[in-house]
Amino acid sequence: MKKIIVTMPVFNESGIIQDVVRDFLQEQSKCKLELVIVDDKSTDRTHQRILEVSHEFPGRVHVFQNEQNLGHGPTFIRALKIGLEMNPDLIVSCDGDGPITGSDLFKLFDIKPDYDILEISRQKRVEPLFRKVTTQATRMLVFIKSKRIPVDANTPIRVYKPQILNQILPKVDGTKVPNLLISIISRNRRFNLMSTQVTVFERKLNQPGTMWGQGLKPRRLPNLRFIKFSISALMDVLTFNEK
Repeated sequence: MKKIIVTMPVFNESGIIQDVVRDFLQEQSKCKLELVIVDDKSTDRTHQRILEVSHEFPGRVHVFQNEQNLGHGPTFIRALKIGLEMNPDLIVSCDGDGPITGSDLFKLFDIKPDYDILEISRQKRVEPLFRKVTTQATRMLVFIKSKRIPVDANTPIRVYKPQILNQILPKVDGTKVPNLLISIISRNRRFNLMSTQVTVFERKLNQPGTMWGQGLKPRRLPNLRFIKFSISALMDVLTFNEK
């Protein structure tokens, strides 16, 4: 039986995190699926809710918490490092808002693993215009750095062969935008990439998320935090050199 680890960085997802865990772990499968969840020092009840739901799935939910808020990138990387230490056959990265259903997640494992990395292109995403512009800009950034254009440059959902992920993680450790840099590295190194499309499952309809401090109200324009992050991330990508 294959051992598959799904890693998730989370921040202030108390309203949906138990639904995500149940959705992923209640699916019946021939593989052994476990979750590694790293809470980025949430300010709501996210951590407590993860601990509560973990009792429903003994030994299958591994819960960690950062001592201080580190941001999505470092938390994403920490979760993958922990997952690798568990010696999985495959390791999956996924955001904590569960932008994929449990049934769609398990369909990924039915794909013949003739790949190094399986990239999941997110379809039918509900985004404000400025996020759509950012999405297209990230595709061009990856093209500039790798001469190959991805369908979804910043996808948080990937399935990795552990030996390949071991090669990548040291190159993105400490960066703000690891998903973008993984898109660049995997293309520059000519890893065997496979892509498949999945319709995004909107668990928080009309809510843009908490990462950018936007609360419950959708925004048509980016806030200052998003602008500052985008400028910093742009510099990280343009100056990135893995050699």
